[in-house]
Amino acid sequence: MNFAGWNPKADRCEKEGHILFYAPIPDDFIYSPANWLGKTPNAGLAVLMNDGRTIRQVQPFSRCKKGSYATAGFTFPDVDIYGDGIPGAHGGSALSAIGGCIRVGELVPGGKINHVLKINLWGKTDLSKNNGGF
Repeated sequence: MNFAGWNPKADRCEKEGHILFYAPIPDDFIYSPANWLGKTPNAGLAVLMNDGRTIRQVQPFSRCKKGSYATAGFTFPDVDIYGDGIPGAHGGSALSAIGGCIRVGELVPGGKINHVLKINLWGKTDLSKNNGGF
């Protein structure tokens, strides 16, 4: 657990509380200030647990060292990968952190994407007030 939240002056990399749960995350997976886009990314994580059905979601997620612990400030109710995929860890919307992701086998010759896709825009660089925009 980590209590930094979205405070740009706080350190999301430090353990500050109890263990939320154990997740099957590859040892070399890193998500830290070194590869964030911006100083306080939403960093929603959805992880498929070892039972092959349960998805656990947290936000904001970070893992700053290979093979080390990960941190997050908030957990959300477990969902079933075969469920509707709607609820989850995306802040104010409470939408899923996994919904709309391209899955293995979908982005290959002959693959089909039979679901909605999500996009993540960084407002600072991707949105404009010109011509009546945002």
